[in-house]
Amino acid sequence: MYTQKMHPATTFPDVSVTLSTDESVSLTNKGEGCDWKMVVVYRGKHCPICTKFLNKLEDYKGRLREVNIDVVAVSGDSKAQLDEHLEELSITYPIAYGLS
Repeated sequence: MYTQKMHPATTFPDVSVTLSTDESVSLTNKGEGCDWKMVVVYRGKHCPICTKFLNKLEDYKGRLREVNIDVVAVSGDSKAQLDEHLEELSITYPIAYGLS
């Protein structure tokens, strides 16, 4: 049986996503001065719990950066769904759409 699940101690695959700014980025690239990248995969615009979590994550972004952790959020939403969702979000970290 074939699976695409991640397994412990394996290299993260090179996955590219498109940010809300329409810039294409790789989820494996870390921010300058960061040793780690925290990739938050959320369900999408339709999920009120995710919206609450993403807004709360903004409060921790500075602390994560202090310990050299870069943050990005991504969902399978379309560009239109993300644009609508941004009206409900108060975030400054990168957010992407179109994860397959």
